[in-house]
Formats: sequence, structure tokens, C-alpha cells
Amino acid sequence: MKTITRLLAILLTLALIFSLAACGDSKSSEGREKRGDEDEKTTEEVVATEPTEMTEETEATTEATEEIIENSEIVGAWEYEMDMMKVLAAAKDMDAMPEQYAGMMDYMGTLYDGMFITVVMELGEDKTCSITAKEESLKEAAKLLEERLPAVLPELLAATYGITLEELEAQITAAGMTMEDYVAAASSFLDSDTLLKQMTPEEKKGTYVYEDGKLLLTYKDGSQVTYTVELDGDELTVTNIEGKSGEYPEAILPMVFVRAGEGEHAGQKGR
Repeated sequence: MKTITRLLAILLTLALIFSLAACGDSKSSEGREKRGDEDEKTTEEVVATEPTEMTEETEATTEATEEIIENSEIVGAWEYEMDMMKVLAAAKDMDAMPEQYAGMMDYMGTLYDGMFITVVMELGEDKTCSITAKEESLKEAAKLLEERLPAVLPELLAATYGITLEELEAQITAAGMTMEDYVAAASSFLDSDTLLKQMTPEEKKGTYVYEDGKLLLTYKDGSQVTYTVELDGDELTVTNIEGKSGEYPEAILPMVFVRAGEGEHAGQKGR
């Protein structure tokens, strides 16, 4: 059972990764240059340097103000309804699943059809960010999995053990059980509460930079991912994702985030 619950957890992790979960601590910013000791300057030197210093300070203030105005548009909480079928397609495109789970992927569509996980991304005024999955959507997903797992559990178990369904049934019969009894017993270890514990990810935190339609997130290890975004009022559309391994699969794009609690689209499924 651990293999199956582990697979479900991996797929959710991929969902968060595909939905900007790769957010981490930023690199240290460079320190400012130290000013000279003005007390030692002559009156002439102070007068001569004042216009230049004032100009530099004014330009820096203007640039900072423009940056605050631009970033203020993206500040806030954003939600995206991640379609788990898209996660499956993307995982296959990227060959992202460990080899031991490859045989199980063909049966996962039955479990995840019509399932959505709400991803919440918060972008702060101080350029910090956090991303996690909404608890309510995780609970709904866990209940769906609990209901659907018995129908495909024999196939999943056979794939887990690397045997055919007929071979699995023969082993179960030799143990004095029917397939129905075995599935019922196995399903008791895959209740919604157990599944929810496996599916609940840690909140990811870090920093971001938003400039010229690019949203740059930084991992804890210093590596970075760049998202091409289109910001239109209460909608934030991710049209491309580029990371260390290149571009992410098109199966998950575009991703349309809506500003949490605002706009006519709030609460609807992301496209």
C-alpha cells in the first residue's frame, strides 16, 4: 500500500511544481557602496558633489517608485485550479515518474479524471512568496480517491508487484481469499484520512521578482525558474515556464490564476 500512496503523493508534488511550487529563498542582495566621510570634505568639495549625489538619489527614488507601482499589480493571493489529468499528461511528457511507478501510470486516469487541486500563490509587497494547496480541495480529492481506488486497485497492485492481473489473482486464491475480499481489505488501509496525510504538501516559501512580463522565482538552493505571464486585472496567465532543464511541457499550459476572492472568475476552475 505504501507504494500506491507514495505515487499519489508524488503526483500531487508534481502538481505543485507545475503550478509555481518551485519557490524558495532568494540569493543575498548586494550591499550598498559606502559613502566617503563628508566631514573631511572642504566646503568646495561638498558644493561640487551635491548636485551629482542629489541626481543619483532622485533617479534611484524614481526607479524604486516605478518598480513598486509595477509590482503592486501582481501583489496579492492568486488561486489556480490544477487539473490532475494535466499533471498526468505532463508527467508522461517529462518522463518525470520513477521507474517503479511507470506500470501504474496507465491506470491513474480513472482516479484523477475530473479532479482539481486548488493551488494558492501569495506574492507579498516585500517580494516574498508562498505557495501551497488549499486544504478543502485536498480533502475533496482524498474522498474521490477513496471512492475510486477499489475499482482499479487490482491493476495497481499487479503493476506494483510487476506481475499480471491473472498471476495476482492466482496468488490471492492460493492464500484462501477472493479478489473482492482482498480489495476490501486493502482498501481499508487507503481511507481518505490516510490519503490526505500523504497528499498534504509543505508550504513553499521564498522570494520573487516581477518585471516586463516575467515572474522570476528562486529556489532555496539558488536555482531559478522564470515564468512568462500576462496580467489582466484579476487574471494572471502563465504562458511559458523555463527552468534548469529547459521548458516545461505544454500539457500544463496555459495556467490561469485568479485573484483570490475577487473578479467574476474567482472560485471557478482554471483553464
